[in-house]
Parts: sequence; C-alpha cells; structure tokens
Amino acid sequence: MLLDIFTAVLENEQVHDWSEVEQRRWIWRVARNKMVDAYRKSARIAPVPLEDAFDGLFADEAHAPEQTALRGEEYTQLRAAIGTLPPLQQQILTLRFVHEMRSADIAKQVGKSDGAVRVLLSRALNALRRVCSEKI
Repeated sequence: MLLDIFTAVLENEQVHDWSEVEQRRWIWRVARNKMVDAYRKSARIAPVPLEDAFDGLFADEAHAPEQTALRGEEYTQLRAAIGTLPPLQQQILTLRFVHEMRSADIAKQVGKSDGAVRVLLSRALNALRRVCSEKI
C-alpha cells in the first residue's frame, strides 16, 4: 500500500508546484483513499477455509514434505556412494551430470579418448547401481 501511495505521488506532476501544507494534505488524502480501497477489496474476496487451502497445497505428491525428506536421504546416500568411487570416475560423473557435458568434451578436459570416457562413465554408473542395490 505504501508503494501505491508513493507511486501516486511520483506520477502526479503538479505536487511539486504546491506548498508543503497542500502536499501533506494531498498525500494524506491519497493514503486514506488507498486504505479505503484496500478494505473494500478485502471485503469482496471470499475467505477460503483453512482445510481447503491445505488440501490443494501438496496436490503434487512430489512436493510433499515427506517426499522431500526422502529425496534428501536418497541424495545423501548417493553422495556417499559417489565418494567411494575413484577420483577420475567422480570427476567424469560430475562433468557429465552436473555440468551436462558430452563425453567428447569430457574426454578433452580429462585427457582421455572419447571411448575411454564412455567406459569409465559406464563403470561408474554400474558401481553406483551395485552400491545402491545393496542398500535396498
């Protein structure tokens, strides 16, 4: 509401020509009118029962707090599993899935051939699958 009041003041080019008393009166009148408008608008908006608000809050189960917590635990386990891999495989996984680089670009960065990067990536993913399936 304060923003609306100051916007009205800045948009009115005649305000600068008025005396300080006239400016103050006009700003108070604008503030009062904005308050009245806000109360009228709030009276027209029908209140929503709290139960109805919560029903639609997590309509998509993926955003529910329980699912978020489970995903966090899964990410923690995945990070631990990645930590067991050799440093080169960790680097290749990071470049591929975090930085979304292609295997040819990764090969240039790590000084390996494209085929070697693909093999390393495949072995790293298989090792992660193995570790994750053991925990299930």
